[in-house]
Amino acid sequence: MSKKEIGEHVKALKAGNDREAAAAADALQKDISYDDDRAAIAIEAGVIPPLVALVTNGSNPRGQRAAAKALAVISLNARIPAAIVAAGGIGALVALLRNWSEDHLYLGFEAAQALNHLYSDDVGAVESAANRAAIVNAAAVDPLVALVTNGSIGDRGQAARALAALALCDAIQEAIADAGGIPPLVALVTNGAADEQKWAVRALGNVGSLNEANQEEIVAAGAVYPLVKLMRDANGSLKDAAVEALQNLDPVAITSLTWQLQALQAENASLKRRLDRAIAPAQDSDGDKQPPQKRSRG
Repeated sequence: MSKKEIGEHVKALKAGNDREAAAAADALQKDISYDDDRAAIAIEAGVIPPLVALVTNGSNPRGQRAAAKALAVISLNARIPAAIVAAGGIGALVALLRNWSEDHLYLGFEAAQALNHLYSDDVGAVESAANRAAIVNAAAVDPLVALVTNGSIGDRGQAARALAALALCDAIQEAIADAGGIPPLVALVTNGAADEQKWAVRALGNVGSLNEANQEEIVAAGAVYPLVKLMRDANGSLKDAAVEALQNLDPVAITSLTWQLQALQAENASLKRRLDRAIAPAQDSDGDKQPPQKRSRG
């Protein structure tokens, strides 16, 4: 994509109708993300502000989604996140999360994905930390917890991924717990699809890391058994995430697991006694019966 073509797309974003603006956003996200030269041209041509404006003011969800997706994809290029933040992109994306509804499920998916990329490892530690703080200050935690609780499959996974990354910050760990984020994350670990489970497991591990109060809440919400089950039965990154989460919950999780094992052992012993009592009369009755007599021949 040439500088001239990028300029034409910027014009469509600024002055085109909803269909034209969405088409321009789609075209931009396909050609900029992995090309440093095009990313530099895009920044110079002023691509980012009209994309953020379309996220903020788009009258059609299709245009908003296309703009959010474009921001999510092109932000994979390390040059782009700073420009998104400078254009007010964090507030716009968080607002899109807050306005997510069942009628437009993928808006939440794209917004959460775009926010994820603003604090990825490629961005740099200082910028990543600043962006993470800005996302929290924009009150992103509550809508992300809402997405984990009520969103579609794609929304839940992306929201859990965003919470996992945000929870690397101590203050956000408490914010997630205060927003009621722990029970729905445990539910996602227990019943979610594999990718959802992975991000929910990582979120729980980070939320509980070095935070005893959160560890206790995670354990009380029933996380230990599904984490142990994933550690035993899952493969690859999901298994690794479960192991790490349990390590972060130690020693609270170990205490809980020991208690659960003791409870299971006691329950098994009780069931065995009940079974023995149920079987005993039948065995006694069988013992009283005379063996069948052989029929004599002849």
